[in-house]
Amino acid sequence: MHSLPLVYLGYGLFGGIGWGLMYLAPVTTVMKFFPDKRGLATGISLSAFGVGAALAPSLIDAALDFFFIAPEFIGPLKSIGSNVDTVNQFVDLATLSDGSQVISETSQLGTAGDHVVVATDKDLLRLPHI
Repeated sequence: MHSLPLVYLGYGLFGGIGWGLMYLAPVTTVMKFFPDKRGLATGISLSAFGVGAALAPSLIDAALDFFFIAPEFIGPLKSIGSNVDTVNQFVDLATLSDGSQVISETSQLGTAGDHVVVATDKDLLRLPHI
């Protein structure tokens, strides 16, 4: 299901919960724990928050590079058939428990077990051109 208002609601809800739990709670706790040096303790706490935000993208990129499995490109839809029934005659897909799709053992095209992404021409047009 694709819904822009649902995306905004999700980002707003989870972003608000994240800020509430990961930003406000530690800062107020540090301020109460060090009543004499509230400014210093708050500054250290906020700088640690900023350093974490600066380092997180690098760690996320490294994790994506390590764990990412590129899907197999089996060709444009026009080259293997014009409708879904024709495509299913050549490419048999199996859906795994996590929702991802792989080429099944009975498929005449591709290598069995390889991850695939099913995309239409409309999906491909939305991709950034390199």
